[in-house]
Amino acid sequence: MILTKLLSTTKTQNKSDSNYPSSLGRGSYYISPKVAGVYVDHDTALTYAAFWLCVKIISETIAGLPLNVFNRVNSKDKEHAYSSPYQTLLNYPSPEMTAFKWRQTTLAHKLVWGNAYSEILRDRSNIPRELLLITPDRVNKDRSRTTKKIYYEISNSGAANTYLEEKDVLHNYGMGFDGLTGYSVVEMARRTLGVGMAMETFSSSFYENGTQLSGIIKAPMSVTLGAPGREELKKQFKSLHSGVNKFHDIEVLDRGMEYQQLGMPLKDAQYIEDQKFKVLDVARWFNMPPHKLKDLDRATFSNIEEQNIDFVVDTLLPHIIDFESTTNTKLIGPNNTRQYVKHNLNAQLRGNLKDRVEAYTKLFRLGWSSNELRALEDENSIGPDGDKRFVEMNLTTLEKAGEDEPQPEPMPIDQQPQEQSETEIENFTALVNDLFTRTYQRIDSIHARNKNETTEKRANRFNDIYADLNKTLSLMADSFTNQRNTNVDSFVGAAISSTVNHYETKEQPTLTLVNYLTERFVDLCTTIKIQKA
Repeated sequence: MILTKLLSTTKTQNKSDSNYPSSLGRGSYYISPKVAGVYVDHDTALTYAAFWLCVKIISETIAGLPLNVFNRVNSKDKEHAYSSPYQTLLNYPSPEMTAFKWRQTTLAHKLVWGNAYSEILRDRSNIPRELLLITPDRVNKDRSRTTKKIYYEISNSGAANTYLEEKDVLHNYGMGFDGLTGYSVVEMARRTLGVGMAMETFSSSFYENGTQLSGIIKAPMSVTLGAPGREELKKQFKSLHSGVNKFHDIEVLDRGMEYQQLGMPLKDAQYIEDQKFKVLDVARWFNMPPHKLKDLDRATFSNIEEQNIDFVVDTLLPHIIDFESTTNTKLIGPNNTRQYVKHNLNAQLRGNLKDRVEAYTKLFRLGWSSNELRALEDENSIGPDGDKRFVEMNLTTLEKAGEDEPQPEPMPIDQQPQEQSETEIENFTALVNDLFTRTYQRIDSIHARNKNETTEKRANRFNDIYADLNKTLSLMADSFTNQRNTNVDSFVGAAISSTVNHYETKEQPTLTLVNYLTERFVDLCTTIKIQKA
């Protein structure tokens, strides 16, 4: 109410029919269409670059988002309704334009006029089949005095006006005083747009008439030109120096004449700063981040990603929610609670690759399938295998936390494996220890004799040693366990890692490492033999 009083007071009365009062939401404010000497309307406003770019970016970005119809399977799950007639309608709204063009134009009408209208054509089953766009300047929305129902009056050039019921018009609109129609952004922002457009008009005139020669020519008392002479001098001077191509040109004056500048240069008038300010002023009307309007004064590589997310959340999301709610109400209908329309914002909200990979890794560990994660990147599924879900083994439910794990029942005595012969194990241990001792003597010798050797050449020498170690350990394990053992490779891999770490840190003597690896390998082989028995 305060906003309405501040803007102005004039009310506009409607047309002749006594059943129809004044237009809803119209005429509760008035701002002169001529501001700063410039006429501002819905057409001329689009010639102002900042305003055009705001409308273009918002409408094109939302029009390019995937818009899908979903079926509610239950309170938690949903599925794409690919065969739904509503999905077909949104994909092919009209034979006259594509889905992108229809949505882009609808959003542009809403951003410029505050209102966007499309007539809904239905089949005999009352299912919407087509959407015909109507330009906002042709539409008048009113409420009948007698029936209290809202209707739309569409003016037709050269023909009688058409009247449509509320259910037959898809009406998207922005903020308005009565909640039934939206304020025209152009009319509300006329002062901002008028000043900005006036600055551009001034700039054009400034360069057209010359920038540095706006002044007077002084002649000595001895020189008498007369009116015709002065006019001819002015004409010649202007022809030589007016225009952008003659900017900062030089003139030679004779007969003691002197030129005195009277105009104020643009830099003294802070013209550039004022232009930047007007761009930001227009951005405020649309809640548009400045970097989207190519104003990168406050944008950095570190915050541009966050600013893009702010653009989606603060600028796009209100329009998206409004479009979805209007579509759900007018096209699908309040009685169809199973289906609904929703945009996919994942592509706009994506961070950089590193952040996405980290997020997807965490989601995968929490039970998301590979196919679900691929869908977030707009990739096709990899088949049924991609639907499998994985969780970490050490996770449990909150109820089971703290409970003692059930202990396995003891194996009957007659089924327990027999202990290995102590002599056999001692002999095997001595052989393994001798193998590791000789192996690390070779490695120590290489380190001592080849300190200046290249890393690549030294790695080749070590690879030969590890290959010999792997082969010998495999033969020893097979002989001791009386079976082909496939666990030796994994053990050797762990031994190599321990070796590399040992020679990089030197935290323990080589003998300690030899004894440790010997004990581990003997335990491994003994366990395998017991399990076989």
